[in-house]
Amino acid sequence: MSSVVGGVELAEELPAPDLVVPGSEPIARSQWELFRRRFLRHKVAVAAAIVLVLLCLSAVFAPALAPYPLNPKLAGQVLAHARQGPSWKHWFGTDELGRDQLTRVLYAGRVSLTVGLMVALVSTVFGTMVGALAGYFGRWTDQALMRLTDLVLVVPPLAILLMAGKHFGGSERVIIAILAVVFWMPIARVVRGVFLSLKEKEFVEAARASGASDLRIIVRHMLPNTIGPIAVNTTLVVGLAILTESTLSFLGFGVQPPTVTWGNMVGQSAQAVGTPLAYLVYFPGLAIFITVLAVNFLGDGLRDAFDPQSSH
Repeated sequence: MSSVVGGVELAEELPAPDLVVPGSEPIARSQWELFRRRFLRHKVAVAAAIVLVLLCLSAVFAPALAPYPLNPKLAGQVLAHARQGPSWKHWFGTDELGRDQLTRVLYAGRVSLTVGLMVALVSTVFGTMVGALAGYFGRWTDQALMRLTDLVLVVPPLAILLMAGKHFGGSERVIIAILAVVFWMPIARVVRGVFLSLKEKEFVEAARASGASDLRIIVRHMLPNTIGPIAVNTTLVVGLAILTESTLSFLGFGVQPPTVTWGNMVGQSAQAVGTPLAYLVYFPGLAIFITVLAVNFLGDGLRDAFDPQSSH
């Protein structure tokens, strides 16, 4: 544009267009990228995840890592090797029968970690299904499923575990089934509460208006928004299941010998506390302690990573 002043045409100075510096645009990140960045900032949770991975690998590759065979009779070991304290030859010492404790701890981890992971998986899947159905459909479905949940919650879990373990035996599968029956209620109530909130959101109404089925709305639209509480619950149940299995084994109702677990190792050596053989309790107990502590730290990290308001 221009203007005339005193017969002279002057050009008006136009504002310069905004300069866009290449590479200065904000980078769009997906929710999973943001989750990964927040989780990696949680150093304790990352360390806990590494510890759990190492524990799982040591359990999976126990036959290759164990310095001795699990059964000393097959290896020709004799009682002369019994009751030896920790040394370079036997890092965790030997028990009353000459069995290497490091070998037994590695093999016991296979059973204890399997019990924890399977209980967490089964209880979380069942609890999520119950909570999702109750929260989405409401009315009589909600009332029936939540009353069932409340009924199971009021029954003392230890009494159920002891009676079921005595009646059905102490095999690994039985213990997994019993613990899964006890641990599904908390996640069911959490998922129900989240679904009650989500089903009033605009994106659910839009999906329903577009003709999406109830199953598609639940699986494709609502469950992804519940993954945070579900993941945190799953990790915490792993530690709780390992502790509970150890308690049952200590009381004699858990996984029965000759299958070796951290819990029945502690139970079989309980009388060694306060004696020179106390190391028989220390190492399996330390394995339980480290596993449960790492699982809880991992759960804290996942909770913070899924929370967009977290300071981490």
